[in-house]
Amino acid sequence: MSESHENARQWRGGRPASGLCGLLIIAVMLTGCQLGPAASPAIATTTLTEPTSGVTPTVAAASPPTQTAARPAATVTRTESATPATPASPTTTTAPATPVTPRGAATPSAATVGAVCAFTPPLAGGRGIPAATPGATPAVTGTPGRVAAPAQVPPTIPLPDLAARYTMAIDGVDFDAGRLHTTQTIAITNREACALDRLSFSVVAARWGWFTLDSVRAAGQPVAATVTGTVLPVPLARPLAPGATVEVTLDFRLTVGTANDIYTGSGFAGTTRANDILRFAYWFPILSDDHQYPPYLDPPYTATASYDVTMTTPANLVVAPTGEITGETANADGTVTRRIAADNVRDFVFALSPNYQVARRQSATGTQIEVYYSPNSFRGNAARPETIKFLVDKALTAATLAEEQLSALIGPYPYPTLRVVDGGAALSGGIEFPNLVMVNLNYGSDNLIYHEVAHEWLYGLIGTRTQQDPWIDEGGASFLAAYIEGALSANPPGPAQFRYPLDTSVWAIPASGNQNAATEAIYTQGEAFYTRVFDAMGAESFWRAMQALYAADRYGIIAPRDILAAWQAASPTDLRPLFHEYFSYPWIDELTR
Repeated sequence: MSESHENARQWRGGRPASGLCGLLIIAVMLTGCQLGPAASPAIATTTLTEPTSGVTPTVAAASPPTQTAARPAATVTRTESATPATPASPTTTTAPATPVTPRGAATPSAATVGAVCAFTPPLAGGRGIPAATPGATPAVTGTPGRVAAPAQVPPTIPLPDLAARYTMAIDGVDFDAGRLHTTQTIAITNREACALDRLSFSVVAARWGWFTLDSVRAAGQPVAATVTGTVLPVPLARPLAPGATVEVTLDFRLTVGTANDIYTGSGFAGTTRANDILRFAYWFPILSDDHQYPPYLDPPYTATASYDVTMTTPANLVVAPTGEITGETANADGTVTRRIAADNVRDFVFALSPNYQVARRQSATGTQIEVYYSPNSFRGNAARPETIKFLVDKALTAATLAEEQLSALIGPYPYPTLRVVDGGAALSGGIEFPNLVMVNLNYGSDNLIYHEVAHEWLYGLIGTRTQQDPWIDEGGASFLAAYIEGALSANPPGPAQFRYPLDTSVWAIPASGNQNAATEAIYTQGEAFYTRVFDAMGAESFWRAMQALYAADRYGIIAPRDILAAWQAASPTDLRPLFHEYFSYPWIDELTR
């Protein structure tokens, strides 16, 4: 996500740094593991420590779960019964298509298979992070769309390792009223080494009072489930054994207005009305960990999944979605049904408008680049037809250049289409989503487009822990935007010039409306750090390391150790002294060349 450039620190020879580009709001939370002792006979306990990067998990003697770990390594307590857990019913032998297991995920072993997972908090202490305790985002009060600042409620479990395929049927779309209805079925395969007795979904749209849950079914049976804050825990009657698949069906409605609170007053809500545009981002229940809406920056934290969507809307509405429209049928009642497919993406997002127009261009890589825009979004002099055409062409050119360069520098953009979508005049910058970015086209900023498109690589393809390590994707996107623009600083600022260390989690940022110091620490300091690494390594070694990271972790999720290790391994010089300047990670000296 990127905020308006006027808010960013100016240190690149008088030009503004990349703005605040990290506001993703769709974390559907997959807490599917038991948070306390399993209710099973003949219980034995083991502890599996899940590393934050590609280190093989080890099994050790058990100790009671604790919330006082010195650093945010995820500790998982497995409770084992004397007899193996029975797979949930129904099950299938074919797992949904999600080809890459994130680094650090549990690996099945004889010591853990058949256990029921009991996760302990992945975050506690360190850098001012509060101990993770269950809790809810403040409830909606008064008019829907206006809520209090988020509470400091970090996750109590790590992101479970699941494969998922979402099948959605969207209907009942009333554009003027902001309403739609959705039936959503998710085929979920457990890739953990232990059984899961619950799943957790993130429902960010509930934050503004837009979301109404009508029913939940798991394995064909009704489930009593309630949204708490922005988290929907779904208990499973029978634990989901390793390798087993269960189907969960949710029936829900949205009634969307204009979101306006201390956190999203600059138009950064994912799901909101923006004049003649309805944006649906972070809008449906999506598997995640169990974090509540964060006090700052991106709300989602999700793994890649596949989506098969059927969307019926009035025929006059233009749809700008994640994925590809594979079919379209005109119905006798004046509606149109579209079929949309998206594979290996972290979210499904779309925008609707009766006034969207589309400009298209094919990049040198063969990717279709599209800009969706409403003439009503342009303000002042920008509303003149010739200026609208200029700004749309400018965005199309910037997106095409970014896709071509990043495909060459890091790795190919693997999807057929990349969309730049007009998010309305109230959006103070841009927001990244899979296969598309939403921006305010009035800015006419190449850097804004470069930054958001860069997130298709850092967030979309190479996933990150968006609340725990925001410097990786936000600092990285700012660096990549400056590189494409030819505007890397010759003298980037050091860490002493920033209020927060670079390895600060969003949970350590005070929940308030003024986040300028945090923006500087994550975006500007992150860009500066990337620039210093680039200068120390040299261009050839740096891009070789990024290509290796892409090859190893495309569609997966990385942690700080993964990216720092990739740089150190490819660098002609020892980078560890530089790493120590910015980070307090205890494993830096273990990195080798």
